Amino acid sequence: MNLKKAQIKISILTLLFTGLQGYAQSGSNMNQTAFKIPLHKGENKVTKYKTLEITPVNLFIQDKPWNDKSANIQLELSVKTDNKPFKTFLWYFQKDKNPPANYPQASGKYIYSLEISPQETIQLTVDTLSFEKPFFLTLGQDAKIGDLTVNFTESMDVMGARSENEAPSNNDSYAEYYLALSENKEQKTLSFFSSNVNNKAEQSLKWGDYEIIVLYDDLKLLKLIVYNRKIKK
Repeated sequence: MNLKKAQIKISILTLLFTGLQGYAQSGSNMNQTAFKIPLHKGENKVTKYKTLEITPVNLFIQDKPWNDKSANIQLELSVKTDNKPFKTFLWYFQKDKNPPANYPQASGKYIYSLEISPQETIQLTVDTLSFEKPFFLTLGQDAKIGDLTVNFTESMDVMGARSENEAPSNNDSYAEYYLALSENKEQKTLSFFSSNVNNKAEQSLKWGDYEIIVLYDDLKLLKLIVYNRKIKK
């Protein structure tokens, strides 16, 4: 897409989660059956979809981001549901020689992201969460996939050693995360540690028939993918 067609004289907000570079998803991997809302720069009208009231509050577009961590497109999004409101920012990156990338965010049983149509229009896509598809989950939000609900309930910085066998060190810094899982009447809280380094390894959490892979972690944001081992390949 030639973003010069949609230049706007406004400085886009800096990407809040600067550590996300390298953890985006291809902009071409979205489900073709997703509900799509055409967008234009600035404020967009409210759209109702099933039980959702979707408000694309403001769409910012810049052809030449002012640094490598600034998105080409940023959408301030507000969604009202039967349970609780969901407010966030969505980003779309289109860097030279790199494939387009976005950061789809989950709330409830839906996932929200930006994409560019073949006609070079900007679209907000709303799709149903599913197993084996990665998504980002912000602190305090829950994601519902089938009968499983995953809630990112808490995160904290932890200084020093993580076990009795490790000598305390003030130079060591870790993050601790808590996920509340539920399926029907069953509930389980899982926790994990992550070292605050750039070369973090993926982590696997298991409960019943489910496996949750942590692809990226930040105190306010996780990138997850959920597998149901009952589903045959």
